[in-house]
This record gives sequence, C-alpha cells and structure tokens, in this order.
Amino acid sequence: MGSAQGYALQATLSLTISQDGGRLSGSWALTGTLSDGLGSVPVQGTGTLTGTIAPGNNPSVHITVRVGACPSYSASFSGTFDTANRRLTVSGPVDILSSTCTVLLRYQSTIILTR
Repeated sequence: MGSAQGYALQATLSLTISQDGGRLSGSWALTGTLSDGLGSVPVQGTGTLTGTIAPGNNPSVHITVRVGACPSYSASFSGTFDTANRRLTVSGPVDILSSTCTVLLRYQSTIILTR
C-alpha cells in the first residue's frame, strides 16, 4: 500500500524473475484499487522485466520494467542483493498510467523480496 498526491493504492504485485548469469528477465502483474477517500477505481497491469546483476557478494541489481499496453513506457529499479540473507532490495517508481500511457500518479517504492 502507498499514497501519493492524496490517492491511496492498495495492490498486489506479483513477480517472476529468472537469472542467467548476470542477466535477469521475467514478468510482473499488478492488481488493486486506487482510492481518493470518496471513491475508488480498479487498477491492473502486466508486463515484462529485464535487468542485470553484478558478480560477487552483495551485488548491485538493475531492473527495467515495461508495460504490455504501453510499449514506449519503461521504469527503472536499482538496488542490491544481500547474499547472506538472500534478500533483493530495489527502489524505483510504481506508476499509474492513463489509457494514453502518460503517468497519472507515481509511487516511489522500495520492494524487498526474500527467498
């Protein structure tokens, strides 16, 4: 959950990430509700992700996400992988896009994945 510009986002983010050496690939899906306190609307989206992971202990990670319905849009996330705790922490924007693929709202987010 997050809030930006008076709007609250309650959503579930699903990720599938594959690693081949230093390359990452996968997909994502977001389903939820955007509310301004008076009303709410459903939000959903799917897309792909690509990225890189550096070699070594606690490597840096960079991920680019794309939206299936908006091929010219992308967002970048960066962070690190904590090798000892097997935890990926990345920060970047979760954007709510209009039907014309412009950013309506931006939620600066930190996503922590633990294996």
